Amino acid sequence: LHTNDALQICGTPSFGRTSADVIEVSSPPTGWYSRCGGGDDPNFIGPFVTNAPVLTPPPTNTELKTYAGASYTFTGQTRITLSGNSMTINTNSGQTIGPVSFPSNGVVYVENGTGCSSNVSPFTATYPSTSGCGNALVRSSGDYSGQLTIAAENDIIIEDDITRTESGLLGLVANNFVR
Repeated sequence: LHTNDALQICGTPSFGRTSADVIEVSSPPTGWYSRCGGGDDPNFIGPFVTNAPVLTPPPTNTELKTYAGASYTFTGQTRITLSGNSMTINTNSGQTIGPVSFPSNGVVYVENGTGCSSNVSPFTATYPSTSGCGNALVRSSGDYSGQLTIAAENDIIIEDDITRTESGLLGLVANNFVR
């Protein structure tokens, strides 16, 4: 895990799977702060590095949209539920797709629709169910497996625990925030 910022912690999440998994933040110690008002205590399984160098990403992730293709590009707030090597998509228009297999190239893209204002403070963001913003709401129903990258033109919101099997690898790439 790398962030060019600090981590906002709520509860007692674990970061890393083994002692070889580095967790790095670009902020100074402590590198995280409580978001829920007390009792929050992260478990860093691998080394926790503060003051890490800032990584400068490309200005947007829209190049990933070309990899996703039309079949795996969705518009407006989209809920993605992972299960095994498939997913169920609930679109902003109320359509349910799936379960469908992960795309062969492993890329899903959620783009902005109409009525999206992405100038929102990371501390006060809300996600109404009919948002036109390209938000990906992600969760798993049981363990997922396989390789998948979910890219969002706006934010990615982790709604619940996402668990994987040994072969699972999930990339989350947002133009704004991964929450």
